[in-house]
Amino acid sequence: MAIPWWEILLRLALAVVLGGLIGVEREVTGKPAGLRTMVLVSLGSALFMVLSVLVASPNFDPTRIAAGVVTGIGFLGAGAIFREGLTVRGITTAATIWVTAAIGLASGAGLYLPALFTLALAMVTLVLLHPLEVRMHLATYFALLVVREPSGGLEPLFSYFKEKNVRLEGTALEASPGMPDQWRLRLAIPERLPMEELTAAVAKCSPSFSLTIEKIS
Repeated sequence: MAIPWWEILLRLALAVVLGGLIGVEREVTGKPAGLRTMVLVSLGSALFMVLSVLVASPNFDPTRIAAGVVTGIGFLGAGAIFREGLTVRGITTAATIWVTAAIGLASGAGLYLPALFTLALAMVTLVLLHPLEVRMHLATYFALLVVREPSGGLEPLFSYFKEKNVRLEGTALEASPGMPDQWRLRLAIPERLPMEELTAAVAKCSPSFSLTIEKIS
């Protein structure tokens, strides 16, 4: 399929602009995948789609390239999640990368209106729904709990968390030769559970616990 060169450049430029708008929002909110990442994801996706359209023929299915882009973006998104450690905070970043790639593919295919409309919906989700998400968590405060694992394990502590509706947001294990394993636990604690009560309850689970609790948000 023949595409005028000016239209190819227009499609690539549109992908840069749309991906850049999402990247600006990511930069403002201090996320790891920011402006340059989103621009490159959108631009690369658009170019792959343009190439797939240009090389389409009766013997070649152009959707194969687009499918490859989707698979590659899946690996990139997974990398964003792993860089956040064991917490789930990276999922929004991964989803944003995925949507940005889709916008780039739509731009590369010349589907300008769907690309613009998807951008608008993505910005509404990232910007306008964020305050609602925060309000939904007003009844929760977050704390960082550092404990040394006793011989009996952490099951009594986890059972207490479950009983009191304390959510385990993330874990990290710090192991040193000749020293007991140390766990760092990020907790989402209901406001109705005072930190002093939590501290006493955790210490009571096992006398070998050494803990520090710091309110972090």
